[in-house]
Amino acid sequence: MDRAPISSAAEDWSQRLRERFVEIAARRVPAAEVEDVVQEAMTTVLCRAQQIESARLVEGLPPMAWCFQVLRNTIGNFYQRHARARQESELVEPTSLAAEGTPAEALEQKELLQHLSAALQELRAGDSQCWGFLSRLADGEKPRRLAEAAGLSETVLYRRLYRCRQKFRRLLLERGVRV
Repeated sequence: MDRAPISSAAEDWSQRLRERFVEIAARRVPAAEVEDVVQEAMTTVLCRAQQIESARLVEGLPPMAWCFQVLRNTIGNFYQRHARARQESELVEPTSLAAEGTPAEALEQKELLQHLSAALQELRAGDSQCWGFLSRLADGEKPRRLAEAAGLSETVLYRRLYRCRQKFRRLLLERGVRV
């Protein structure tokens, strides 16, 4: 592909755009990633600008709103890649404090499990309806089916589930577990 010589006006515009991209990206991505994100956005802007009909360009330059949309999309792609990589690494290496943590962390986890178990038992003894709702949801039953089985609308079921979670939270707080 033959490239037309870049005019000094286009070069100045490109440099100012790059500086603005760096300024914006620095507020949205980790410092170590700013240059990569900006470079990717600038490459997209400059390559796509050459492909756009010159009649649609003002003074041969792409519209600024489009340029900033490219940067937003590039930042969004950055976060999607990192979220996907984090999910994949969690699938490969599950984080279990008891298996990987220090003895103190394993002890804390054991105590936490004891507190959770005691709170669940108290909830089961004190409010069988809450226990029924929460245990059936934990078993994978869909809220819609649970509401139908209980003869409730979904809205009422969600309200009751909220109250059940609040009860459970209070029981945990009484045991000194921060929620």
